Amino acid sequence: MRAGRQATFLYSIFAALFTFGVVDADAQDPVRLGPYVVDVRFSLPYYGQDPFVAMQRELVPFQLPARGVGINVGAHVYPLRLGAVTLGIGVEALASRGSRKPLLEELEITVDETTEDPLAPIVTRFDSISPQVSFNFGGTTGWSYLSGGLGPTTFSVAAAGVEDRGERRFSAVNYGGGGRWFPKDHLAVSLDLRFYSISPQEETDELPGIGRMTLMVFSIGVSIK
Repeated sequence: MRAGRQATFLYSIFAALFTFGVVDADAQDPVRLGPYVVDVRFSLPYYGQDPFVAMQRELVPFQLPARGVGINVGAHVYPLRLGAVTLGIGVEALASRGSRKPLLEELEITVDETTEDPLAPIVTRFDSISPQVSFNFGGTTGWSYLSGGLGPTTFSVAAAGVEDRGERRFSAVNYGGGGRWFPKDHLAVSLDLRFYSISPQEETDELPGIGRMTLMVFSIGVSIK
């Protein structure tokens, strides 16, 4: 429930910023946006504590880090404008990591005697790179966008210091949106809220499985044009 409330809260803030950005940009600045932009953002991914992910790795859900930190970088060009909408094409990359060490009182209540090294910190890593197509609304002083992409993604959960992390590699769809507001001619404040849709990955002899998941990543930083 707490995760759902957090997601709803972030989405509400994002929707308000997106709406304001579209209306304000269209009203004040109809000039064509771009022609290119580079983004550098600090990211806050929400991994959740998925029971299936935990079970496949002989853990219990509360041992998993629910959140992490990361960096998101991207580059986009804007070749075509159709009325109020400008088409964008680019690429974005995300690298993120989260870590959690259980509290002793949690272990005494939840972890049974067969759990191996229950005090070891558990590290989740989630990385992705993908081409992006975006629909942008606004002008040179600021614009909002909706975008999506599909690209190679890696996901792993393991105790800190373990070399063989059972890293899964697959393609994942991402979708979301954000806004860029330029207080200066070439420097903007940049926000992005993105969802990564992960399809089930079957367990193999060497790799643990992953169930169907949707990971949320909120990013804030700067854009340069």
